[in-house]
Amino acid sequence: TQCGTTEDDNCPLVYNPDQEDSDNDGVGDACDNCPDTPNPDQWDVNQDGIGDACDDSTADAGARHMNLNARLHRMVAAKTMDSDAFLSAYKGSAPDALRALRAALRERMGLSGSPARRV
Repeated sequence: TQCGTTEDDNCPLVYNPDQEDSDNDGVGDACDNCPDTPNPDQWDVNQDGIGDACDDSTADAGARHMNLNARLHRMVAAKTMDSDAFLSAYKGSAPDALRALRAALRERMGLSGSPARRV
């Protein structure tokens, strides 16, 4: 289930008999922190009540990207995301994305520390 939803109620803690879900993310509009943009995880890094998926605050952009990139890293390390998907979803420069991907793959393989440098 997503964010406390059940199969019969997409927002069990808030009365919503119509079960409206405008963005089709599985979370009812009555309790969706971003009702017009799909965000089934309901992440809200700055806890302002506006979901990260639709929070246009410039100050939050860096935090959203860091949060997303950390989740991507965990997904690669846990083998739930492949390298190509990681690189296309990563927010940042291409060199930063490659460094982050290498770190996630090292973690997946159980290697720690910095990689050996070529001479």
